[in-house]
Amino acid sequence: MTRVLVLLTVTATVCGADWIRVARTPVRGEARGAAFAGPDVLTWGRDLPLRGSFEAGGCAGDVNEDGRMDLIAQESNEMLWLEAPSWQRHRIDRDADFSDCLWTMLDGRRGVLLIHQRIQVRFYWLESGKWQYRDIYSIYTPSAQGGLLRGEVDGDGREDIYAGNYWMQAPESGDRGWRLFALNNWWEQARSAMLRIAIIRDGRIVMAEREAEPARVAVFERPVDPKQFWTETRLETSPPLRFVQGLTVNAVSIFVAENAGPGSRVIEFRDGRTIGIGATGGVFALRLLNGELTAVGADAVYRWRRATTGSDRAGTKKPVRGNKASKP
Repeated sequence: MTRVLVLLTVTATVCGADWIRVARTPVRGEARGAAFAGPDVLTWGRDLPLRGSFEAGGCAGDVNEDGRMDLIAQESNEMLWLEAPSWQRHRIDRDADFSDCLWTMLDGRRGVLLIHQRIQVRFYWLESGKWQYRDIYSIYTPSAQGGLLRGEVDGDGREDIYAGNYWMQAPESGDRGWRLFALNNWWEQARSAMLRIAIIRDGRIVMAEREAEPARVAVFERPVDPKQFWTETRLETSPPLRFVQGLTVNAVSIFVAENAGPGSRVIEFRDGRTIGIGATGGVFALRLLNGELTAVGADAVYRWRRATTGSDRAGTKKPVRGNKASKP
């Protein structure tokens, strides 16, 4: 079942009254990707002295448990651990091909979850100085799969996996297999399931097409049986959204950012309204932390704050409540 919620036309060439841009920090060269590490933003192309052809996919994690956030990235066909603070390279695997990865815990081990070649959900971990991996599930559909998160779906207390337009049910023990269920049928085109995914506190999820023009953005509500298709409520703007590569949420709002070149919009959906936050040169990562919205693009890192304090006070009649997805 699909519900379409048509919202007001968004003008994002200037900040609206709700938001003020507080910083625009140019990126030296051209950033290819970004990972958020606590309060910090790691961008390959600005903060790290990287040499080579790094791809967009990457994630932050404390691999050697020294209290510093390292980076997992892909250079040409190699998957690398870049060890902070010197960013020394350590090869994890050859012939790697991923655009999504996540530092998490699986079967009692901390490691890297990724979607290899946009098909294979795979988990890597470091054991006795050597990297090991386990293939979790292969997803064969007409579309490549993108977007990766952990969250508890079915009430059994075990953390499941969201991968593309599917969720994967965690087994009772590590020696049993994961089970795969489709949330929707967004596999119609070759890249239509290349997504950004965010989890709202009450268990609903938001999905956005990151390689499509126009791009679908929708909220999915879990049915009584989560193994069936979830109920979809579409969020639409005029003009339609394009290449939504930035997505984040809080208890009351959904934030999206386009990566469509100059004039790309950053938008907030809140209380049935659309709020134009600003325009950028294109964004591929978005985060809300301590009231500050950070957008990372190839040309700059942008930051906005709300124009008024107490922005989540009265006026929000139906806040979204529930439990946050657990963090890796």
